[in-house]
Amino acid sequence: MYHIYKRVSPTDDAADEDGTGHVPCHPSRRKTLLVVKDMVLAFLALLGLILTIFNIYDHHNRSIKSTNVTGYATPRQSCYCGESTTEARARGCKYDSLCASWLPDHCRDAELTAEFERSGDGPDGSWLYWADKNHTMPLTVEQVGELANDPTATFHMSGQWHVTHCFFLWRLEHRSRYTRNLFVEGRYDTEKHIVHCLHVVHHPQKGTRAGVSLDGDATGVLKRI
Repeated sequence: MYHIYKRVSPTDDAADEDGTGHVPCHPSRRKTLLVVKDMVLAFLALLGLILTIFNIYDHHNRSIKSTNVTGYATPRQSCYCGESTTEARARGCKYDSLCASWLPDHCRDAELTAEFERSGDGPDGSWLYWADKNHTMPLTVEQVGELANDPTATFHMSGQWHVTHCFFLWRLEHRSRYTRNLFVEGRYDTEKHIVHCLHVVHHPQKGTRAGVSLDGDATGVLKRI
């Protein structure tokens, strides 16, 4: 009888040592698996962190947008500038020709006002102002601003000024909803003024007049014709 003998390799011997018939995992292979596992866990942790940050950011943006739709994103600040142009300057207020008011920086849009001042019917897009209804006594913008010291004083402009003023104020209303710390003064931030502007657009007049305000918190409309 012949017997066939097979040489036992060192690996087979190692497999028999644990009595299971399985070859033990090589140390270097085990180390590689641990590294891969750590990398996967680190990736999942990083992904979770990114998703958390994204959700917080998205919730914050939605909150701001929701607030902007219903009102100002920050508590409303006062637009009051005092009782005289001297006090207004001391408070840091400036005369705003779009609003015909002395206003603090957070109640005026300097960029929009500058555009308004280039949209007039006078030379180089300027607006013309007069002290009288017949438009014979010209006034500079600086002189118009000083009229705020007299509550009964008014200045005169063209009807085109009035219509353009209304359209620019509607733009200001819109911009204030999406610009942090920009507020519309009280007399223009009302439905009453919108109705007034609709009448102006539908029934344009040759001329108009207005007073100059120092109290941006007041809600009354200064006399205009």
